[in-house]
Amino acid sequence: MLEKINSSRTSNQKVMDSFQEKFMEKVTEICKQMECHMYTMYEENSSEMQVKLQELSEILESCTKLNMELMEANQALAGLRESLARSQMPEQ
Repeated sequence: MLEKINSSRTSNQKVMDSFQEKFMEKVTEICKQMECHMYTMYEENSSEMQVKLQELSEILESCTKLNMELMEANQALAGLRESLARSQMPEQ
């Protein structure tokens, strides 16, 4: 009877070892799939970010040009205001 119990325990241990091995293989396989999917998503996101960063760069460049134009217009108006002020001053 004791021999039968020990045999059964040995068999149970073999089943558990086999289950654990197969389980670990499956977990490893799923982890590799997730990692692959993760890198695919990184690539997609990277491409999208590159496009958006390019658009942002173009917008910032346009803003810089507009700012320069506004500064030039401001200087021109300041010069015009000075000229008008001088022309309206009574001569001494």
